[in-house]
Amino acid sequence: DQILLYPFPYNIYLCLCDQSKQKKHIVSMIKPDANLLSFVRPTSEKNNEVGIIKYCPLKLLKDAKSNYLKDGIFFIRIFIDFMNTGSSPFTR
Repeated sequence: DQILLYPFPYNIYLCLCDQSKQKKHIVSMIKPDANLLSFVRPTSEKNNEVGIIKYCPLKLLKDAKSNYLKDGIFFIRIFIDFMNTGSSPFTR
């Protein structure tokens, strides 16, 4: 925590990976808000949580035929845009 900037200024990208050749990943971004306690320097063991309320339908993670679930495994990639490029690193 000591080396990070606060309030935390970087976009956070979440990617549920499509494991087929189609690569239709489900990508969402969490944009930091300096006014939320979730992004200020921690003063205890944990900050308030922040999240995405509607990221993907749960059936995509339960359906054995889903391109997002193969052999009972799904992958979530997380990217923090420390360079402030403003664009998602995940291609479709």
